[in-house]
Amino acid sequence: MPSHSEPPPPDFLQATASTGSGELQPTSPSPNLCVGSVASLPSPRRWDDPPAVEPSEGPENPTSLLLVPARRIQTFATRQEVLRLAFSIDHSFLAVLTTYSSQHQHPDDWKMVSVFDARSWQQIQLSQPPRTSGDFALSPRQPLLATPFFVSAFDSSGSMAGTPRLEIHDLVTRKRRVKGETPVPLKAPLGYSPDGTLLAGASTRDPSRLVIVRTGQWPVQISRVIATHMDHVTHVVFMPDGNSLVSASKDGSIRMTSVASGRTLRKFEVPPTRFPCDLLEVSPDGELVASVWGREVHLWYPTTGVTGGYNLATIRPTEGWPLAISSDCQLLCCRTELGFDVCGMVDGLFRGEFVAEDTLVTAAAFSHDSKQLVVGGYTGGVQLFNVVT
Repeated sequence: MPSHSEPPPPDFLQATASTGSGELQPTSPSPNLCVGSVASLPSPRRWDDPPAVEPSEGPENPTSLLLVPARRIQTFATRQEVLRLAFSIDHSFLAVLTTYSSQHQHPDDWKMVSVFDARSWQQIQLSQPPRTSGDFALSPRQPLLATPFFVSAFDSSGSMAGTPRLEIHDLVTRKRRVKGETPVPLKAPLGYSPDGTLLAGASTRDPSRLVIVRTGQWPVQISRVIATHMDHVTHVVFMPDGNSLVSASKDGSIRMTSVASGRTLRKFEVPPTRFPCDLLEVSPDGELVASVWGREVHLWYPTTGVTGGYNLATIRPTEGWPLAISSDCQLLCCRTELGFDVCGMVDGLFRGEFVAEDTLVTAAAFSHDSKQLVVGGYTGGVQLFNVVT
C-alpha cells in the first residue's frame, strides 16, 4: 500500500529534513528562521510595529551634568535688564550689572552695579551706589569692587565733555576706598591682577591702548600704558603669574603682553571673522586661552603655540548664543531659544540644559569652582543653579 507523505513545508521554512519524531528541523541556520512547529511561527510584522530590538545608540544629547535650581533673586524693583554677572573668587559676593534704573537714558550712559551677599543673598547697601560706564572688576584678594565712570563737565569751549573717574568700594565696610575725585583714564574692559595691586583697562583717550594703574595708593597712579593693538580692546585678563596679561581686540588678535616692559610676548591672529571677541578666559595654569568670536570658538595654547577650535553652528545640535566660559576653561554656557545649556569648551559636546521659556536669558557666570552657575534675564531676574556632574 503506498505511503502518504507529509505536504511540503511553506516556502519561508525553505530546506528542512524530516526526523523520526515527525518535527521539521532546519538543515542550515537562518537568521530569520523560527525553529519549531508551524503553529509557533511569528505573525507577519506591520509597518507601524515597534522594533524587535531597541537600537544600541544612546540619546542624541546625552546629559552628563544637571542644572539644579537653587535660588531666585530680583535685582531691582524696576526690573532692569541684566548685562553681566560675576562671583568674587571666594564666592562671598555676587555682582550684577544692569541698565540704569530710569525710564530715560542717563546722559553719561551710566549702568548700575548691585552686590549681593552670596550666603544670605541679601543685597548689600553701599554708602554710595556703584555707578559705571560699562564694566566692573572684583579684586581676587580683597572684597573690593572697582567701577569706572564719566562725570559730565563743560570744557573751555563750552562743550559738554566727560571726565573719567574711578571708584573702588569696600564690600565689607560698605564704604568707598577710592573716591572718584581725580581723573583716571580707564574704562571697560577691566581686569585685576592676581595679587589685586594692579587694575588694567582700556584707555579713555585711545581705546586701542591698555592702561595699568596701581590701586593701593592715593591718588591712583598710572603704572604703564600699552599700545600694541590696532583697534578697540574688548577684553583683558591677567595671566595667573601676574607677570603678563592677555587682551583681545577688534583688530582680530589676542596678545600676551609683559606687564613690566609692555612688549608683546606672544600673539594669536584670529582667522577673519565678522564678529569681535565676545568671551575670553585663561585657564588657571595659563596653558589655555579660550575665546569666542561670534560662532567661532578658538583655543590657543601660548606655551606650545598650538591652536584649535570649531564652529558652534556645525557642532551644536541646536542654535546657541555664548554667554560665559568657566574659570577652568572646561565649560561654555549658551543661551538657547528655550532657555540655556552648557557644553564642553574644548570639544563643544552637549552637557546639560535648562528650559526657561518665561524669560530671555541675557547674562551668565560660573563660580570659580564651576559648581554653581548664575543666569540673569531681560526683566532683571537672577537665578542660581547648582551644577551637578
